[in-house]
Amino acid sequence: MVLNAMTRYEDPPAEQGVFELGVPGFDSAVGALPKGCVMCVIGGPGVGKTVFGIQAACHAVSRGRRVLYVTVVQDEFSLKKQADTLGRDLNELEQTGLLKIRRLSAPIDVSESQQALLELRYEIESFNPDLVIVDGAAALCRELDSHALVGMVERGLLQEIRERGTVMIGLFDEEGLERNQDLKQYIMETSDVALWLGWKSVGNLRVRSARVLKARGIEVKRPEWSFVISEVLGGIGATSLPESLDHIPRREGSESTGLAGLDEILGGGLPRGSLTLILGPAGAGKIALISAISANLANKGRRVLVLSFELMRRDFEALLDRFGLRPENRDYVTIRSVEPRALDTLDQLAEIMKFVLEADPEFLALVGYASVETWLGQEVALAVMRHIQYTAKMRDILTLVSARAKDPEERANAYAPYADVILTVQREEVDDARRVMTVLKHRLPELEGRAGALEIERGVVRVVPA
Repeated sequence: MVLNAMTRYEDPPAEQGVFELGVPGFDSAVGALPKGCVMCVIGGPGVGKTVFGIQAACHAVSRGRRVLYVTVVQDEFSLKKQADTLGRDLNELEQTGLLKIRRLSAPIDVSESQQALLELRYEIESFNPDLVIVDGAAALCRELDSHALVGMVERGLLQEIRERGTVMIGLFDEEGLERNQDLKQYIMETSDVALWLGWKSVGNLRVRSARVLKARGIEVKRPEWSFVISEVLGGIGATSLPESLDHIPRREGSESTGLAGLDEILGGGLPRGSLTLILGPAGAGKIALISAISANLANKGRRVLVLSFELMRRDFEALLDRFGLRPENRDYVTIRSVEPRALDTLDQLAEIMKFVLEADPEFLALVGYASVETWLGQEVALAVMRHIQYTAKMRDILTLVSARAKDPEERANAYAPYADVILTVQREEVDDARRVMTVLKHRLPELEGRAGALEIERGVVRVVPA
């Protein structure tokens, strides 16, 4: 098959930047698409192609645009069920008259391919959509030879799309295209924008990745980015963070921990909108300290969310009771137990942040954070810590994280850029029963180096300043 002479559309569409897809990451990287733009999205099974299509369709309808969604890879019921998992109701959108879903069976020979393309063109002519999405587009073309591709697709369907000023998105299975390199080359040549969706590894974590392969006449601001798929986000959400958090205004003031001695060495309490990291070896008292602070804040009527990577919910509930949580204040505390070894994709970590959005806490406690590093690697653990710090600052959440560390000061060096305050808790070598807390890092440098004895006895936690 010779395809080099087939490209009829070397110039980009004239009208630029009028159609945003409403897919975070893509819109910020590529911007609005021009009318008459033809785009292909290529990826393997389960990577997010259909989610991309559903999200773009819902966004267009919400802007009063007409959308024709053609599905070849699955039936209408399955498509709507998948949309439901994202909190998207396609039945409701159909009732507006702006969304039309059309099922086309996958052709098994040239004749059926030609018939399917004619049906697609008829639907476009009769419904007059602003956006056309073809889910499983490769199946419509794979039986066609070079002459049929030019006649039926290029001079027929694509010319119709461009003349109408309609935006068309084809969702293509990567494995199918790899088996038909001629078709893959043809798709790349005739598309204005080509986007690849796939996976990459970061430490022990699988991360969804998007990469712009082609953008004719469009300035690409970022050619590659990571993303997640989450119900709380309604589909695809970008995972990028600003390189610096310095632009976020610092919250003034502090919040009392309810532990007088601790407030004293911290200069009044924990800084507002901050992330405080407590490091120490096993048995040093980190969890007792974080439990006591959680109980004290809940007793003051503060909404508390505990995400535990080590303790079961009932075990942390027992600790809260032990350290003074009053029964009438139990409703102020939400506890979620998370198994780190069950986390293998960034999507699942994004679901953890869903707990934060749902609980809308004023105080967030993460218990046993070292387990995240053990199962996912330090690179991932640091990235998640940075995201937690970003959330704390943006939503004004007081955040406290405890992590096991044999050598707290060495571990602190790795986490220093992601914590506003770092406390270390250790047992003294000469007196194993004596625990010492030290302020290793603080927003206010003059407080660094302050220390006190951490005493835990009979359900009471005290810090006695040195």
